[in-house]
Amino acid sequence: MSDWIEVALDDFVGQRSRGIIVATEPVESDGRSFELARMIKSVIVSELTAMHDLPPDEAIGRAFAAANGMLYDEGHLGSSGGFDRKVLVGATVILIDGHRCTIGHVPPGQVVLIEDGLAYAVPDLRSWMPDFANEASTVPEPLGYTSWTAPILAQTELGDGDAAMICTLTLAQAWAEELAETGLRVADLAGYHGRSPDHALDVFRGLLISQGIEDGSALVLAFPPRPGSFGVVTMGDVGWKLRERRRRAQAQVRRLMPSRVRSLISVGPGSAPEAPTFEEFDDGTDGSSGHVSPDQPERRSRWTGASSRFRRERDMTETWNVPNQTREYGMARTHGVQLHRGVSADRADSRWRNGLPRLPFGGAVFGSVLVLLVALIGVGIWALLPRFEEPPTDVTATLNQVDEYIVTAEDTSDPGGIRQLLDLAQETLDGAEADGALEDSVAPRQAAITSAQDELDNVIRLDGLTRVGSLPEELQGSETRALYTQGGLFLVNGSLFQLRAQELEIVRVLSEDEAVGDVEVGNLFGMALDTSGFYVTDGMHVFTLQPEASWNAIGLADINDLGAWEPGPVGAFGGSLYILEQDFRNIYRFDTETGDGVAEPNDWVLAPVRPDLVNAVDMAIDGSIHVLLESGEILTYLQGDLETRQDTPFIESGEPQSILVGSGTQLLYVAMQDGEDGWIVVLDPGSGNAWQLRLPADFSTEETGVSAPFAGLQDVAIDESSGTLFLVNEDAVWTAQYSLPAEAQAGGTPTPEPDVDGG
Repeated sequence: MSDWIEVALDDFVGQRSRGIIVATEPVESDGRSFELARMIKSVIVSELTAMHDLPPDEAIGRAFAAANGMLYDEGHLGSSGGFDRKVLVGATVILIDGHRCTIGHVPPGQVVLIEDGLAYAVPDLRSWMPDFANEASTVPEPLGYTSWTAPILAQTELGDGDAAMICTLTLAQAWAEELAETGLRVADLAGYHGRSPDHALDVFRGLLISQGIEDGSALVLAFPPRPGSFGVVTMGDVGWKLRERRRRAQAQVRRLMPSRVRSLISVGPGSAPEAPTFEEFDDGTDGSSGHVSPDQPERRSRWTGASSRFRRERDMTETWNVPNQTREYGMARTHGVQLHRGVSADRADSRWRNGLPRLPFGGAVFGSVLVLLVALIGVGIWALLPRFEEPPTDVTATLNQVDEYIVTAEDTSDPGGIRQLLDLAQETLDGAEADGALEDSVAPRQAAITSAQDELDNVIRLDGLTRVGSLPEELQGSETRALYTQGGLFLVNGSLFQLRAQELEIVRVLSEDEAVGDVEVGNLFGMALDTSGFYVTDGMHVFTLQPEASWNAIGLADINDLGAWEPGPVGAFGGSLYILEQDFRNIYRFDTETGDGVAEPNDWVLAPVRPDLVNAVDMAIDGSIHVLLESGEILTYLQGDLETRQDTPFIESGEPQSILVGSGTQLLYVAMQDGEDGWIVVLDPGSGNAWQLRLPADFSTEETGVSAPFAGLQDVAIDESSGTLFLVNEDAVWTAQYSLPAEAQAGGTPTPEPDVDGG
């Protein structure tokens, strides 16, 4: 994608300066066009970086002019070693300056802007259909067509949940066809507002695969909902919030007032390509932008390329059309759009104001007086409210009582007494907050109570919690299993997948119905790893990964012709595969190193110690087999006999989900879930010491619209060497960092693992 789209947002994120996104695409599909398109992208990025102090619209105009002049000279007769064919390149620029977003565009290419429940497409997505006819629209020329350029410019305020999508022409055509086949409109794309960019990227990915597109590129820039007061970092953020409130209030007033708003600002080409001008239309003008110098050569009326991917013939006699009512008055309920040209007409009826009754007086004057009267009435009511309100409660004494409880708990050595004092402090602090205590007074006391409770309960807070990405649809459910290896994180549920952290993508490694030799892969449900190799099974065969990244299938013999083994917990040790079957109250061992290609099942658990296995939830193997029961009890078997029984601490609430063993410490990790909350119990079987890995105390996903990390938890995996925890919930993969105390890290010998890479 970097060949056509370049993203420069590091300074925007780190230093709150201007962010730059540039996409280019050649009209013709040949080597010289591709080379010049990449060169033009670099030129535009360099120009925009150098002109960081200019207004965004002027910077875009100058950057386009510089790129256009270079490309026009390159294609001029005799100017580049005998080339006399014009090379035409489309370009799209997005400049982000604070909350202000400015977009510049010349075709080919596609831009879709999602704001406040509305979708804007440049050009209209329907224009890619062969039966599209809209004589009122005007499309600017690509770069290199003439000695000057007149790009489409749009400027808007970015808000919570907004998104901008850029894609190449081939993807835009496929997208338009998809919309036409499904009966959707451009306005229906507004459903991406406030959603994860993964949803839009999945659409583009599906189009690339289904349509067989080899050279498509796409980018989705999404802004998640701002997390309340935590998003206010600087005074600029405070001002932005105030402007947002004022803009929304003005929008509500404009819905009641049919008076005109200011005319849209027209951007036209300047007298010289190096410095295009930006002028504002006055009311009553025809809206055309014919700033053509007298010595400018006459333009041809049509252009097409014999092998062009942008095949459109159109009238070139005017750069802009006369503004219609939509452009003259603005759109209903838009998200602060100040400049726009040629955006999609599929947003609202451009005649929406004609249906409103006219006010009896001058619209603007009467409206201003009306707003002033409403404001005066509101101020009067606000001034009278304190007379009817109860005086605020003095919470000083209550807060002092909280402080006393906290100090006393710090000086107490009895754990029971400490817990009682902290409970009293929490209850008193909750009462003070209900009586109107300020956040500045509550927050430090709450932090002190939480810290003391964490120390008492051996709680370790996770750090760096990150949602890596969404799961493929077939992994979203309740049966996905996870396993971390040297080759990364693997997921299995029907098919085998690998999470590639560097590319931030989940790829399919072994598919259901795929052929491995003469064997067809079935519904994969379990996987395991030992020093001998990597195993994955569908209940009828076990598939082992070979050093050359191929797979070898070994049959699993059944019992009494019962067929495939039912899905259950799976493990591996010493070249053998182990499957726990709750219904049979047993663990079966299969020797995968058999010479005849079929592994026979061997009863591994002795008969007298089998009954509890009917309540098994999961198992983990490290020489011994540790079985987690529904009650939270852990049974440890050695050579088929029950060796120990041990209760898992810190599970008074919640349900056990899975168990795994650390390869370097032999610590047991038990995943617990309680609704959308959850935690990991880390247990040292030898000493009996235990710790809890929990989410940060102030962590919440309510304002982001995504599922909590433990919501619908399916499985967990760990990388002890880096202290990384992987959580696979109902729809995504999360990662977090943890650090155990020194006594938990001592002991244990790291188990060597084979080099596993899904290819």
